[in-house]
Amino acid sequence: MEAIRQLRQEHALMARMLDLLGESLDPFEPASVSRAVSFFVNYDDLYHHAKEETVLFPELLSRAGDIMAGSIQVMRKEHTLARAYLTKAQEIYPAAVTMHEPRAMQLLVRCLKSFVALEREHLRKEDIAIYGPSENLLPPSMDENLLIRFAELTSNTIDAQSKALYEEFGLHFGLDAYSSAFLASGRDISGTVIDRRNPRISPAPRPSGASSAEMISPRDLAPPHPPSRASATVASARKNRTLFQGGAHRALLLHDFGHPSAVQANQYLIIDEGEGLLLDPGGPKVYPALFAETTFELQDGALRYISFSHQDPDVCTSMNAWLMDTRADAYVPGVWTRFLSHFGVDELLEHRLKPVPDEGMWLALGESEIALLPAHFLHSCGNIQVYDPTAKILFTGDLGASMGAETSTVTDFARHLPFMEPFHRRFMASNEALRRWVDMVRTLDLELIAPQHGPIFEGKAVIEAFLNWCESLECGVDLMAEMYVVPPRPDEPQHAHPVRRRSTATRVTRVETGEKRGPRSSESLH
Repeated sequence: MEAIRQLRQEHALMARMLDLLGESLDPFEPASVSRAVSFFVNYDDLYHHAKEETVLFPELLSRAGDIMAGSIQVMRKEHTLARAYLTKAQEIYPAAVTMHEPRAMQLLVRCLKSFVALEREHLRKEDIAIYGPSENLLPPSMDENLLIRFAELTSNTIDAQSKALYEEFGLHFGLDAYSSAFLASGRDISGTVIDRRNPRISPAPRPSGASSAEMISPRDLAPPHPPSRASATVASARKNRTLFQGGAHRALLLHDFGHPSAVQANQYLIIDEGEGLLLDPGGPKVYPALFAETTFELQDGALRYISFSHQDPDVCTSMNAWLMDTRADAYVPGVWTRFLSHFGVDELLEHRLKPVPDEGMWLALGESEIALLPAHFLHSCGNIQVYDPTAKILFTGDLGASMGAETSTVTDFARHLPFMEPFHRRFMASNEALRRWVDMVRTLDLELIAPQHGPIFEGKAVIEAFLNWCESLECGVDLMAEMYVVPPRPDEPQHAHPVRRRSTATRVTRVETGEKRGPRSSESLH
């Protein structure tokens, strides 16, 4: 098919540009690197990937989704990861080249080398797994329609002035007019801006009096510093927030990749000596962006573990994708290991689901140790929390979560309380579970408590206020006695059924005296 031949031809051009980019990194040649990055941002992503993601992939899914869905999912993930590398390269470039920051230059080169390695493998896989089957699955009669839609995308990707310039260069090296003209036009990385909603190539606007060096935060490019904690009063120029950095150990709050209709969620990444632990990565909608960001932060390292605090969909519905695309093991509360397979975990990957015993456990991460602590019934019957003793951070999952708070860090506990109290009264199981948890947490050396939703608790005073509040909070079954009655029929009075109440004192006495209500059956399903 001519449409597939055109895509293969574009791959050949991109392969040559990857060679050029790779050769330009050592020694570093600013002009060549700049032009190559600009090429991949515009030609590869807006021009070539648009044909695949807007035209080819949907056609393949509609005709052979059962065969092609997996391969297309992988290709889309790699497109997302490639965009992340290019975006980071554009952010770093001015500081590396104009300001001559050594660390920025080192990071830029590593970022682009990672992009080149990813893209070379991506082109190879796409030729085999997508283009080959396409020629068998798509009928020849569709070829003309595909070419017309490709042409429409091309006309919407470049403005009239650039299009005229490209057409003037004509065919060159056996490439179409757009390809050859792009290479000859000499556009560079610092002079291109893209609006993805209405993509056009145009000169990048600069603030009045601003230099290229001002387009990236020096704080993000500063040399390694002693163990420190990001200030709550300083807004990070990056979307990720460094909670702790000391030597080869880092704890990061990653950007919220969700959308407005979903519950806000924090994703955390702990890195030590190049090994990573990702906490509660969420669902499939946030997976591509989170995967790209995690891969970038790890650089040449690898994701070793993923911790899932409990079974909720905002915690673990992307589990199968993480197991497929990384070599990480997934640590989950033991009571949930057999249930989580219902989220679509492939049977060939189930051996990497590692049950965490009820009493918790320790994991070796790089040169550090991480504790998986029991937090059962807060709020799930099988629930774990992650304690990083190096960073002195306790990651508490849903405990400490809040809804609607606009700050990133809790500095005034009393003012923050209305944002989290309703959630805790309903979602936490009982005051007794909270008191037992508080007793355990008071044995830890803490500077931060980081929940899955809402702002972080920072500082000894705020943490102590939170623990005191938890210790006295009535919640869950403490408040539910009046609801455990048969509801009245529509024709009955609202209070036709008597309400049964039991005092808190009776409940506490039973627990403290060790009275048993029957044999334990927690293992009956396992």
